[in-house]
Amino acid sequence: MGGRGGGSPGRQNSGAAATALTPGLTSEQRVIQAYESFGQPGEPIALDTFRERLTGLTRAEQDDALLSLASRREIRLIPEENRQSFAIFPGYKEAGINISGEEKHLIMINR
Repeated sequence: MGGRGGGSPGRQNSGAAATALTPGLTSEQRVIQAYESFGQPGEPIALDTFRERLTGLTRAEQDDALLSLASRREIRLIPEENRQSFAIFPGYKEAGINISGEEKHLIMINR
């Protein structure tokens, strides 16, 4: 898994700051909208960069939405294979989400 921009495998350059999300959406819908705002269908996006775009939700709300969507196979949460990213990018490891004892640091939707 490489070549996703931002200078490291697993990193997606956020470009602009947080994207304005449509009011009245569920947390799950906001996750989908935030992912689609990157304009990279089918490309893994680092959760630290992704969470910057997912404004208006607490970390717990983000995690609940991510876990719900992953359990329904609407998104994929993927572990970072390049563990050096943890040292290179502050906050990268902390942005991950633990699923069944495995840390996931990337999100991807196949559309």
